[in-house]
Amino acid sequence: MKKAIWLSFCALVFPGILLLLADVCAADLTVIGGGPSGGKGGSVFVDSVIGGQKIAEVRIRSGTRIDSIQVVYRDARIPGSGLSARPKHGGNGGSLAVFELSPDEHIVSIGGKYGDCIDSLWIRTSKGRFQRWGGNGGSVDFHYAAPDGWMISSFWGRSGTYLDSIGVQMSATE
Repeated sequence: MKKAIWLSFCALVFPGILLLLADVCAADLTVIGGGPSGGKGGSVFVDSVIGGQKIAEVRIRSGTRIDSIQVVYRDARIPGSGLSARPKHGGNGGSLAVFELSPDEHIVSIGGKYGDCIDSLWIRTSKGRFQRWGGNGGSVDFHYAAPDGWMISSFWGRSGTYLDSIGVQMSATE
């Protein structure tokens, strides 16, 4: 049975980009993570992934900042299986946008800007699709990218009235 291991990582800030450096020392590694980036308000949230689940859609409410994020999963091991929504993290402001992923698509990177909360957020997929939400505020850029053969499989961070901070968990694509 494989173990999920949370790696220690070192975050280094280079001109506008947050890089994650992980020391991979376990042959049965199944999960790595990074972050969070953003403010310190709100309460901590962690969206756990059950083996075989894959992101099917990301629901984002935004206006001049990111009001909330919610992830919906599908069980990748069972074709045609139902969807499972995790709790929404953040408030009800802004407009709702739903970013759907096809069954053979996954998130390879996310990024954006933050100040006291997440002001903007973007997602890039394995099929090269890119979408951005939120406003133009925030003074600090952030970026998380999955290594080759890995995908962003869930999010964690802090939320209250807004999405205050966001981090990622990554897992192998197979």
